[in-house]
Amino acid sequence: EGPTITTSMKGGNYKLGSIISVASATAYDNIDGNVKVYTYLICPNFAVEVVKDGSFKAREVGVYTVRYVAFDSNGNTSYKDFEITVGGNK
Repeated sequence: EGPTITTSMKGGNYKLGSIISVASATAYDNIDGNVKVYTYLICPNFAVEVVKDGSFKAREVGVYTVRYVAFDSNGNTSYKDFEITVGGNK
């Protein structure tokens, strides 16, 4: 069983050019206790970026996925995804 990821992140709709805040996350594993959470951004063009400094700029129209990933010492992996839709109006 993978770790349980907890975050206050919500999906939503934003305008092109917006700076979108990405909430931090924690993960707890029933054997390892607290484990590290990695936060990635999957862009509309399917490029994957590491989220740094807790935000990203919506540079293109489409659906972005904020993905949180946590691993435990047994190799179990958990994911939690949130979709961010960016429209064309600045």
